[in-house]
Order: sequence, then C-alpha cells, then structure tokens
Amino acid sequence: MEMLMSLLKRGGPVMIPILALSIVAFFVFFERLWRLRRQNILPEAFLNLIKKKLTEGRFEDARILCEGDHSAISAVVAAGLKSKNRTRAEIKTAFEEIGRFEVSALGRFIEVVGTIATVSPLLGLLGTVTGMIDVFRSVVSEAGAGPVNPVSLADGIWAALLTTAAGLCAAIPAFLAYKYLLSRLDGLALEMEETAVELLDLLVPPEQTLPPREVRKESRPAEALAQES
Repeated sequence: MEMLMSLLKRGGPVMIPILALSIVAFFVFFERLWRLRRQNILPEAFLNLIKKKLTEGRFEDARILCEGDHSAISAVVAAGLKSKNRTRAEIKTAFEEIGRFEVSALGRFIEVVGTIATVSPLLGLLGTVTGMIDVFRSVVSEAGAGPVNPVSLADGIWAALLTTAAGLCAAIPAFLAYKYLLSRLDGLALEMEETAVELLDLLVPPEQTLPPREVRKESRPAEALAQES
C-alpha cells in the first residue's frame, strides 16, 4: 500500500482520475456480470413451467406465472400473452418490442467500461506530456546555472512515464472486460430470441399460422371430391 501511494504521488494529479476510473470499471464489470447471469434472463425452472402452461392452453395461469417472475424472458412472454387473441405477426411484433427493451436494459452501463478503456490511456499520455514539460522546463532553468544533472533528468522522465503505464494498466483489463460483457450480452440475446420463437409456437396454434390462401388451397381437393361424389 505504501508503494502504491508513493507511485500515485510521483505520477502526479493525473493518477487520481486513472485510479478512480479503474475502480468504476471494476464495479461496473462485476455488477453487469451478476446481472447477466442466465438465471436472471432465462431461468430454467420458469421456462419449463411456462412451456407446460402454454402447451395445456392455460394462458391465465401462464400470465400469473409471468407476473411473479422478474426475469427478462418473463416480460417478453407477458407481452405475448396480452396479445394472444391477435395474429401471429402481431404477437411476434410484441415479443420483439419487449425483447429489444429488455436487451437494452441488460446492456446498460456496459459502454461505461468501454469508455474507460478508451479514456484511461489518453489520461496517461496527458500525464506523461505534462510531466515531460515540467522536466524540460527544469532542464532549461538549470542549464543557466551549470551542467544538467542526468540523475535528476532521468528521475523526472521516470516519474512522467508512470502515468502512461498506469493508464495502460487500467485500459487493458477494462477493454477485455468490455468485450466479454458484449459477447455475453449478444449470446444471451440470441438465446432469448430463440426461446421466444419456441414459446410463440406454443402460444399460437399451428392452424393459425397458415395464411388464408394456403388454407383455401388445401381445402380445394376436399371440395372437389365432394362435388364429384
């Protein structure tokens, strides 16, 4: 801890925002990681129950089940149940609208981690540039009084480069965390979409999914047979 405080002091004031951004990225990453658990989005027990209710045609029980669950897929199913007397296309649209809203809510704050991964090395570079300015200003002032001490010059450059190293140390794990959260969100969103399609097939009877034109085409042979008989 003493060494860390010493490095922060030597690096200058820019080290403080770099450290603060690192702490923010750390907490946001683990908060989103906890929120993006499969249990919060596609709980297995809930899906098994809701499939059973829809298969049995117990839509009111399914609606009550959705109201008692707080997962993302329950909100999607609830939207479909509210539109169950409409066409398949309208129910699918309701699924998609709520699904987009839920995915957007799940992705909240992820961009904060990406922004920190971008800004941290820039802050480090800023600290290095300002540190180098101070070093060369002291060199100019000392040059008039005699030869420049190379030890003090190297010490000043070393201190200035600390901020660049700190910025990179904050940016690299933040960038990896950002990419991981995005990939996890995309995977869960795709799985939620596939589950919604499966539940849509249970919610809408197969005969309702056929276009009227196709139903008429299938009925013509029976009508023709009736006429011939």
